[in-house]
Amino acid sequence: AMQVEDLQSKLRAATMRAKVAEEQHKNDTEALKWFEIKFDMLKREEDTLVLEHAKEVERVTREVETQRQECELLKQQATGSKTDLEKERMLLMDTTNRLKCVMAEVIGRNRVHEAAKQKELESLKDV
Repeated sequence: AMQVEDLQSKLRAATMRAKVAEEQHKNDTEALKWFEIKFDMLKREEDTLVLEHAKEVERVTREVETQRQECELLKQQATGSKTDLEKERMLLMDTTNRLKCVMAEVIGRNRVHEAAKQKELESLKDV
């Protein structure tokens, strides 16, 4: 009778451990599901930002090409005077500086997004 009670006690303990493990597995599965949802949202947000940045770079590239063509036209029309050449050089420098500013802004936005995404992923690890 003592052996039967001992075995029943061990069986109850094993059953309780199994229930705890099953509940933990359920919780882990739920946490994983929410992590995957959040990861998908971040991925879509990243894809959107990448697309926006690509469009911005394309727009700036077109603007630079238009200004380059305008500069070429000015160059063809120039009389060769030092004043006309100086204006042309300043226009090219201005265009280059504007392109550098836009590219720096795009890179900066991308870095901010990467930092936010990394922070979000880190916070999800704590779940």
